[in-house]
Amino acid sequence: MAKALTPKILCVDDEPSILEAFKRQLRNSFDLDVAVMAKTALSMIVEKGPYGIVVSDMRMPEMDGIEFLKEVRRMSPDTVRLMLTGNSDQETAARAVNEGNIFRFLTKPCASDDLKKALMDAAQQYRLITAEKDLLQNTLSGSVKLLTDILSLIDPVSFGATMKLRDPIRNVAKELGIANPWDIELAVMLSNIGFVTVPSTVTAKLRKGISLSEQERELIQKIPTMGSSLISNIPRLEVVAQIVLYQNKHFDGAGYPVDSVSGEKIPIGARIVKVLKDLLQHEARGTPRVTALTKMTGRDGWYDPNILKAVIRLLGAEGMPAPSKEETKIYEVKSDQLFIGQTLLSNVETLDGVLLITAGTCITETLHERLVNYSKLVGIKEPIQVDCLIPTEE
Repeated sequence: MAKALTPKILCVDDEPSILEAFKRQLRNSFDLDVAVMAKTALSMIVEKGPYGIVVSDMRMPEMDGIEFLKEVRRMSPDTVRLMLTGNSDQETAARAVNEGNIFRFLTKPCASDDLKKALMDAAQQYRLITAEKDLLQNTLSGSVKLLTDILSLIDPVSFGATMKLRDPIRNVAKELGIANPWDIELAVMLSNIGFVTVPSTVTAKLRKGISLSEQERELIQKIPTMGSSLISNIPRLEVVAQIVLYQNKHFDGAGYPVDSVSGEKIPIGARIVKVLKDLLQHEARGTPRVTALTKMTGRDGWYDPNILKAVIRLLGAEGMPAPSKEETKIYEVKSDQLFIGQTLLSNVETLDGVLLITAGTCITETLHERLVNYSKLVGIKEPIQVDCLIPTEE
């Protein structure tokens, strides 16, 4: 077996002589590292990992094999874990499998051929795990890009508004101790995807503040449900779909959707989105931030009080918008000077005043193609304000 086709392997034991024997037996077939004691192995995982396979002895001082492999699982969930020990009783084997989620349990002394066979099986398992993960990530990334591109084309106003919430969401999540707010950021970007199901005439009336009929109001109210339904068809976006569904729900349980969910049973992402979107809407209507936060604080039952306090601490009287003109250089360009990666600092409109993209939006491949087509066929108002003239090298 060629080393290039096998994942990196780490063997851990408290006896150096056993590790030397492993190296003699396996070095021609596998990309192998060894570590004396569990703590040394954990440091190697941080410094030299990830390892596709970890083989550990059971009985080691300071930290036994089960505790060690549980920690390996926490640090590197995709790593395939094997246990090697002289203790062959069923209770130890059961603990190793259940607590460490062990792929295979081997007993000492283990014949060289048996160990190689186990490692080859573990390597195949690792390839299956990583292949599935890569497939899901690629599918997920492509699906998310499709949805955001659709929203940016169909409803540039809503898309531009939600893009302004990404940085505040990261800051609020960090303040609340949420380590990975990716699903919340994605949920706010897709929070208005349900608008694709609403007739453009109804959307136009809503934008202009024209009174809606009872049937039209019901349709608007169901936008989160429709959006959640669209998102839930994508694997691994169940949490995002729930955040979108409950984005308008009041902390006391009032609001939409009408159900028994309230308080901390509402997804925390939805509670964060509710506070920040309402604040953004106040500011879009010209309400100063301090006034808006005061009004929101006075609305009993509307918001999670802890999240509202975090927003007040972080944002206070400061603006949520993009950097000031003093911090960002503004360049005026023609439509044929636009490129993927630029950030628009002004709205882009057709010559007859149709809004194509709002200020603050980063130009994607899809948006660039749209601008090129409109420029050729309809014409775009120029100049357009952007943040840079030359593509930056990554």
